[in-house]
Amino acid sequence: MDVPLIYNNGPLKKYLKLYVLKQMLLRGYKHPVVSLTANNPYTNPAIELDRMRIQVRVSCNKFSNDRRENITTILRTLE
Repeated sequence: MDVPLIYNNGPLKKYLKLYVLKQMLLRGYKHPVVSLTANNPYTNPAIELDRMRIQVRVSCNKFSNDRRENITTILRTLE
């Protein structure tokens, strides 16, 4: 069984929680506080998702120092 890899990244985990909550609300789930009609990013996950999208993408694309060194070593050996 294949399981997708989810990075241990705080903003990504928050984004995934909000995404799942948004999808549940779109399918008819009634939450006592959160709704898609509110104009507040704290109670409307769709607004917060739009705001976080670029931030999460940037945080996932960052390389660690070890990964950066591995990439430079590979690129040097290709020449």
